Amino acid sequence: MVASPVEASEPESLSLKHLGVAGPHKRNVPFQRRRTVSRFSRLGPIWLFGLCFLASGFIGASLGAKTLVLGRGKLPGVMVLHFGDVLSGQRVETKFQLENKTGVAVELQAIPDCGCIAVKLRRSSLRPNQATTGRVWFNTAARNGAVGEAGTGFTLRNVLTGKTLGVVTVLAKLQPSITLSQSELSWSLVPGEIPGPKSISLTNSLPVAVDMSWRGPRLKDERLYSIRPDFEKIPAHGKGKLVVRLTRATVQSLYLNELAHLRFRVARTQTNAPAKPWKLMLSLRAMPNIPFVVVPGSVILSASDFHHGVAYRNIHVDQAAGSRAVILSVTPTDPHLSLKLLRAGVYRLCVREPKHAMIGGLRIAYKWGPKKASMRVGVFVYK
Repeated sequence: MVASPVEASEPESLSLKHLGVAGPHKRNVPFQRRRTVSRFSRLGPIWLFGLCFLASGFIGASLGAKTLVLGRGKLPGVMVLHFGDVLSGQRVETKFQLENKTGVAVELQAIPDCGCIAVKLRRSSLRPNQATTGRVWFNTAARNGAVGEAGTGFTLRNVLTGKTLGVVTVLAKLQPSITLSQSELSWSLVPGEIPGPKSISLTNSLPVAVDMSWRGPRLKDERLYSIRPDFEKIPAHGKGKLVVRLTRATVQSLYLNELAHLRFRVARTQTNAPAKPWKLMLSLRAMPNIPFVVVPGSVILSASDFHHGVAYRNIHVDQAAGSRAVILSVTPTDPHLSLKLLRAGVYRLCVREPKHAMIGGLRIAYKWGPKKASMRVGVFVYK
């Protein structure tokens, strides 16, 4: 015979009777309680996850909230406002909240640490447990183009008592706003020839226009180089180009290693705009184009190198790659030196031992197109 649903539950009731539970009503109580406990045990991980989520939400809100509580303890309230990455020269702002927990009425005054900070409170007079909002502006243009971590802040003082109730630190990581396409320009100088100009581009990432200027050193009242822009201003989020030319003074010296100071000013966005111009450094290098490769580049002799009062060395003079120069002559510059051509590009140097230390050399005269020049190979004798 097939058991009915009631009869199927009868073995359960018998097991409950053996436990000492009498009556149909009391018989079902432990069974329902067991089912309830079992349901909550299955939901335990879900409840635990939910509680952790809510707790993390409250903790995150308390850490990320821009609320400054005044009078919570004996020390002034502290708050940090971090703007993150900010273009150098940009003006940023944010809001914050204030709560008066001092238990008395206060009259607040915001005192900035520097001219790059401006603070405005919606309500300066606060009753006990009253809250208000404020706004702070950070004008990074007053940092004169500095990059990297920047910090400033302001304090909140109770005008009625003169006591400091809050200290706010304002931080930002300043990023370059005016960038150069190249940080260095280099030339290969040919004697008597002025090389052609070179250009670099500048990019303005700021939402305001930028004025440019330049400055360079002087040599005997002659500029070593000239820098000219092709613009009057770099527009907001725009680009410009600088043209750099070397002068005859640099060509005559066959050497240049200078830093050009590029200065620029940001359009005034408020009264505390920068008083000093910003600066960028552009490295300018120029070296002579050596038409020949001489091995060795210098001859150094000591007393042990001389035999019977004479020392010999071979000098190899090879034309450099891409050189258009032609050797005219190779002559010694000291009477203790003599030279003999062994074969094309190879010379035999004879050095007669001097009585004292000697500094001499070889002069290699060459022709580069229509122009003539020379280079020197040093010969040094130590006693």
